[in-house]
Amino acid sequence: LNFVGFSIVSGRISTAQLKRIASLAQRYGDGTLRLSATQNILVLNVPDANVDPLLSAGELAGISVGGSPFQRGTLSCTGREYCKLALTETKHFSIRLAAELEDRLPGFTQAIKLHVAGCPNACGQQWIADVGLQGVLLKSGDTEVEGFDFFVGGGPGQGSGMERRVGFRAPADAVPDLPERLVERYGWPALANIVDINCFKNDPSVKSSLKFLRKTPWARSKVEAFYVTVFSKPVK
Repeated sequence: LNFVGFSIVSGRISTAQLKRIASLAQRYGDGTLRLSATQNILVLNVPDANVDPLLSAGELAGISVGGSPFQRGTLSCTGREYCKLALTETKHFSIRLAAELEDRLPGFTQAIKLHVAGCPNACGQQWIADVGLQGVLLKSGDTEVEGFDFFVGGGPGQGSGMERRVGFRAPADAVPDLPERLVERYGWPALANIVDINCFKNDPSVKSSLKFLRKTPWARSKVEAFYVTVFSKPVK
């Protein structure tokens, strides 16, 4: 038996879509569904013969099966829309962010965890993401605007570690530019020439490098210093 995962960007799904997934689970599996920690939906106990028909039926129903790394890896807390503690709106923002990153980085295929939280309470799990965004309010002239504080390098499991604040924050409208530049800076040949660390030279990947950086403070400090030097603006 198999499971099939539906990518639900940031966990936001309509009643009609949820009913379609439940119907597909009954038709092609045994009706069992599971919600993942990354806010996606899994259809369980699917026989081998039903996997391809389920995938096709999901696409025809307008529900993404698999999806891009940004669809699969983006999650958020409920945000200011429903939470009185949140400083910023998160759901619509994270959905727009994932879509814009797909457009800007169509060839990006590595798994990435992009977590968005509306405040420091960490319901959005920003501390255990490759890139974490934590909601803040920023001064823009005489007014306050929604923005995000940036964190990098967290993760659970083997080689786990907490993210580190990189000393950079930006208004919400400017955020899509920043993960794009961060991901582009993981282009291995250029990065290996600038930051002399073996994990960037020998069969590099985002996953293996982040694992190494979590447990190697001196290397992490070098990478963070490079990031802040290139991208950072004064925090207001």
